[in-house]
Amino acid sequence: MLTRMNGKTDPAEADPAEAKTAKAKTAKGGPGKGQEEAAESRRDFVNLLAVIVCLVILILGFWLMNRLWEAKKLQDCVFSGRRNCGTSIDVTHAQ
Repeated sequence: MLTRMNGKTDPAEADPAEAKTAKAKTAKGGPGKGQEEAAESRRDFVNLLAVIVCLVILILGFWLMNRLWEAKKLQDCVFSGRRNCGTSIDVTHAQ
């Protein structure tokens, strides 16, 4: 059996009996078809995982930008000389 530089065998250059067996397996949908389906399934999974990771990064980026905007507003309030910048008003009265 002869091998090419990439490590795969060429049925045309191999033993004629092995070439017929290899052609019969791929013609009947043997190992070649199952491997293609498995590779396609892996690609689909990896693509879905990449989309999920991108969405998580976008959501975290949006959250971080909002937190930075709130911190900037608080800092602007403090630098303008106000004293009640970070406090919230409590409406409940203690009796």
